[in-house]
Amino acid sequence: MEANDFIKYCHTLLQIISIPMDISKLQCEQNIMILHNLQLEGFMNLSVQENGIMFSFGADDKNVYLIKSDEKVLFEPSIYYEDGEFFLKDSSIFLLTQLAIWISKKSPYTYSCKQYQYIKVRELFPVWFDGDYYLYTIRFNLENNSFVLRKGDSLLTFVASEPNTLDILLQAANIKKETPKQKSQQHNVFEFDLSGKKVNVELAYSPNSQTEIDKWLSILKSEELDKMKIRLSKKLTKDVFSQTDNVSKQDLMEQTNLLYGNMSIDKIIVDKGYITITFLAPNVIPDYVINCQLNKRLSIIDYYLE
Repeated sequence: MEANDFIKYCHTLLQIISIPMDISKLQCEQNIMILHNLQLEGFMNLSVQENGIMFSFGADDKNVYLIKSDEKVLFEPSIYYEDGEFFLKDSSIFLLTQLAIWISKKSPYTYSCKQYQYIKVRELFPVWFDGDYYLYTIRFNLENNSFVLRKGDSLLTFVASEPNTLDILLQAANIKKETPKQKSQQHNVFEFDLSGKKVNVELAYSPNSQTEIDKWLSILKSEELDKMKIRLSKKLTKDVFSQTDNVSKQDLMEQTNLLYGNMSIDKIIVDKGYITITFLAPNVIPDYVINCQLNKRLSIIDYYLE
C-alpha cells in the first residue's frame, strides 16, 4: 500500500465520524505515527521504547505489538509481538482494519446483518482490502464516504457518514433495516430454568406456542451443554490463533480452558429447525457476545462474535 493510499483511506474512514482533522497535512514517516497523532480516544496505546515502538488496541486485543527500532523509519514496517516474535510483514492493512473496527463502534450510522448478497455488496463497494489474518475484509464506497466490514462469512457491518446514505446503501443491497423495537416485537420471550439458572428463551416464529421450546429444553441437558461449550471453545480458540506462528498445543489448551470456564448462557433463540445460544465471556472477550447456532443433534452449524 502506498503512502497516499493509506492516507486517503484513513481520511475516508475519519470522514465517516466527522473528526475535524486533515491527516494529509501530517508530516510523519510511518503509518503507526499517523494514526497515533490523530489522538483517537480509546483507539491506541503507544509508547516509544529502546527496542522500538510498542502499541496495542483497547480492550478487544490483548496483544502488545512492536515495530522494531531499525524498521521504524520505513513507511511500511513489519509488525512483531512484544517479545520480538514475527507477526506480519506489512502493517498498513492491519492498522487500517483496526481503525475501521474502532470507527464501526463509534459511528451512529451502522447496521450489521448476517444475511446478504455478497455479489451485490461487492458491486456497491468496489475498493477492498483483505485482512484474513484478522478475520476481516474491508470494502469501500469512496463516493459515499462509507465502507463495509466483513467478519468471516457470517457478519457484515455497514458504516456510513449520514443516516440517509446508510438507508440508500441498505436498499441498494436489498437489505431491510429493522429497528430494535421491531426485532423485539417479532420474538416472544419466556423464562425457563436451565441447569439451575434462569434463562430467557425467545421463540422467533409463529405460532406462539411453547411446544417447540419444551422440545429443545429437553435436549439441553447439562452434560450435553458442557460438551458443546468445549467444542465451541476449541473452534473459537483455533480461529484466533490460526494465523499465529509458534503456538504450542499447551497454549491452545490453556486458552480453550480459559474461554470454556468463563462462558455463560445469556439467552436462547428458538427458530425452525435450529436454536441460537448467546454466551457471555466477560473476563475473556468483554466487548462481544458469542452466538452459536445448533441443530437438533446439538451439532454446531455456525458461530460468530457480535
